[in-house]
Amino acid sequence: VDTLGQILEADFCILKGFEGEELTNQCLIFQKSPHKVDSAVLEATIWPLDTLTLIPDVRMAFPWGEATSEHQQRYYAYQQAEIGGALVTPVRLNQEIIAVLSVYSHKIPHQWTKYEVQLAVMVAHQVGSVLAQRRAYDEVRALALRESLINKITTAIRSSLNPQVIFKEITHQLGKELEVDG
Repeated sequence: VDTLGQILEADFCILKGFEGEELTNQCLIFQKSPHKVDSAVLEATIWPLDTLTLIPDVRMAFPWGEATSEHQQRYYAYQQAEIGGALVTPVRLNQEIIAVLSVYSHKIPHQWTKYEVQLAVMVAHQVGSVLAQRRAYDEVRALALRESLINKITTAIRSSLNPQVIFKEITHQLGKELEVDG
């Protein structure tokens, strides 16, 4: 987000994660100095969306439909952060929205150029690819750890014919892997 914020000369750039329809605690924020806004306020500007949304002038167009309390809170966050213009795009992993990438101008409305939009969308695609690779790595690593534990338990079972020794070793290995005492 820092690089994208700097390249687009944005005042704020935010990447906020989602699981299903819920926001996660995963959030990266770029803030161009001297525009310092509380990160909780900036996070409150994020909402789940499935299409690219361009808002050249937040004061004139607030595209979130009916005025529910959630929409009003989001609009209030936009006012608190003094956001002038917004470019918001989803980050997808296998058609699932896993994050939202937002680029904001401070106070001044901003007509987003074709280049800026293409760059933000390209970065969102790249983030999706990186996160897909990270998830695959985590799954393979978890599988390797599980296989290692199974191998240790199998070795313990084969090392003795005494059931007490076998159960003791299995309990020890499971406790060690689960990081529990006893």
